Amino acid sequence: MTAIPTTKNLIVIFFFSLVFVACKKEPEKPLKPNEQIADTNRWATVWQNESYTLTGISFPNKDTGYVSAFKDSTTNQIILTTYNGGKTWLFINCNLGLDTAYIPNIKAAGENCLYFLNNGNIYKSFNGGADWNILFNGNSGNNNSINDYIVFDNSNLILSSWGGVYITYDGGITWQNISIAKYNLYYPYFISKNIGYIYAYASGVNNNIYSYVYKTIDGGNTWRYFSKCVTTWPIQMQFFNDKIGFISNFIGINKTSDEGNSWQQIYKTNNYSVLSINFLNPDTGYYYDYYKIYFTTDGTKTWKTDFTNTGQPVYVRIVDWSFVKTGEAYAITSDGRIIKKMY
Repeated sequence: MTAIPTTKNLIVIFFFSLVFVACKKEPEKPLKPNEQIADTNRWATVWQNESYTLTGISFPNKDTGYVSAFKDSTTNQIILTTYNGGKTWLFINCNLGLDTAYIPNIKAAGENCLYFLNNGNIYKSFNGGADWNILFNGNSGNNNSINDYIVFDNSNLILSSWGGVYITYDGGITWQNISIAKYNLYYPYFISKNIGYIYAYASGVNNNIYSYVYKTIDGGNTWRYFSKCVTTWPIQMQFFNDKIGFISNFIGINKTSDEGNSWQQIYKTNNYSVLSINFLNPDTGYYYDYYKIYFTTDGTKTWKTDFTNTGQPVYVRIVDWSFVKTGEAYAITSDGRIIKKMY
């Protein structure tokens, strides 16, 4: 005799059917390595004037920032300054009096103390960019032309050149010339005031490329060989500690997790467009190409678009950016915009 199902039995059968269907659901496909996924726009424009060409940006803290720019011609130089995180901007006319086309790669050591590098020389302003003086002449006497530099504060700078570095502890009154190796030196990066790294490059016979990383543990006074560089023509170098570091070039990002003994290419792009990187920690980082800013939170396995010039002409490019240790970030674009990371 066939049993007639009761309401209670039907409910139990229905419940287990749902469980079975749920268990049979296809799992979501994992993202492919290095896959760039959904676009977001998490940066907002805080200032724009297309009459100005913006050339550099530096924020020494979350409230104070400086943007170098010129209008109409390079003889009309200005510094845009904010003291409230980009809400309002002041115009400072520059009295350069220098043989330079414009102010690139501006760096701020605090309020009103600014630096920039041009034609192998370092220039400094004590009054927020109104007046500039040459701090180090890389083209006179026995000095070597400067390739790059890092600013710790108003008094302490390290300049990289051919063969070594120049260090000042008194704001440029005196300089020490420290020999490292017979290479051109670029991209000094310090994780503390004592521990830092620098990239060395030279071309040899038959255009062979020699590239290495050197390390200091005493503020730049002595340097030792650290690692053979994984790639030629890197454009940026960043370390977190002795074990973990990143080196980028136009086609990708490389990482070491074993004190430079080995390097792995953890991200590759086919359009020669990794122009700058900034990692907040070994897993979370940013890079920009010509038109977009990307970010990762899983150690570069996947990237999302953080900013794109939506609705803008394709020739609008990202020019420079500046990250603050407290998490804020700002960037400038080729159509006279200053944008701010809004999270």
